Amino acid sequence: MQGGADLPEGLLVSTNYYVNSDWLFSVPSDAASWEGITHRSNLIALCEAAKGQIDEQTMMGIIETSIEEGGAQNALTVYQMVAVPETRMLWLRVIGGTDWIQIDLSGFLQ
Repeated sequence: MQGGADLPEGLLVSTNYYVNSDWLFSVPSDAASWEGITHRSNLIALCEAAKGQIDEQTMMGIIETSIEEGGAQNALTVYQMVAVPETRMLWLRVIGGTDWIQIDLSGFLQ
């Protein structure tokens, strides 16, 4: 992936800091990135452990896992999103709000 960081094949992890060395940003600490370093490392580890078995429900479980339990969700998490491009489905969850909401984007994306 152009502009990407070193990730296992087929995995996209989004965090609150930049890891592309071409952008000339220094690698931040956990304190400067709202636990972003640990957040990203934990997501990669959980996804690698579930490799070949990840569907939308599995991914929801992965990102719902707290940072204390080796996941990514922490006290600063506001929302979470799972997207499946093949089916054009999107799931959103606002922390402290409702459970996962499924949104069918097929009528908007052709």
